[in-house]
Amino acid sequence: PVPLSAGSAPAPSLRYLELQLLHSCNLRCRHCYLGPQRPTMLALPDALDVAREFASLGGLRLLISGGEPLLYPWLREFIEESSALPLRRVLLTNGTLLTAENVRWLSVEQIQFSLDGWQQGHDALRGEGSFDRVMAGIRLARGEGIPIAIATMIHRSNLEEFGVLARFVSDIGAVEWGVDPLCQAGALRDHPELMVSPVE
Repeated sequence: PVPLSAGSAPAPSLRYLELQLLHSCNLRCRHCYLGPQRPTMLALPDALDVAREFASLGGLRLLISGGEPLLYPWLREFIEESSALPLRRVLLTNGTLLTAENVRWLSVEQIQFSLDGWQQGHDALRGEGSFDRVMAGIRLARGEGIPIAIATMIHRSNLEEFGVLARFVSDIGAVEWGVDPLCQAGALRDHPELMVSPVE
């Protein structure tokens, strides 16, 4: 549980915020809507100001994102300094950079892992070997007792894998499983064969 204030909020209110700390990533996913990577990133004071302002507006859920947020050079400081805010902080990660060292200071309320299929389907989207690395990251987070969520994109190479995914999500006790269609932007423009029609 996270203590929340019951104060008034602006109307319309802002309850969920995705804070993109940087635009860099260690993977080159075939569907990434952000497009070509850029070296830009938020300075730590700016990132903390956004988080504090969001909390002051009655925000509930801060999605810490990127690019890949584990590449953000001040992530540990951001996590530590935002810990007193009355927010649920959810780290959105591809999971491949979690280590036994950094998972110990990732004191967020939840980690959401991108898992876009079983081994064949996931690697088809995110690169060979990425499935094994995200599974290792999930095991590390579970070992630290951090609540886990899974996010899955629907694409041409994972349509037959949702049964095994559903069993896995249940077996690990994930608190959420988000399933979304691909966004026709960024890198996906070069890979239209990955798209699945709304009818399918």
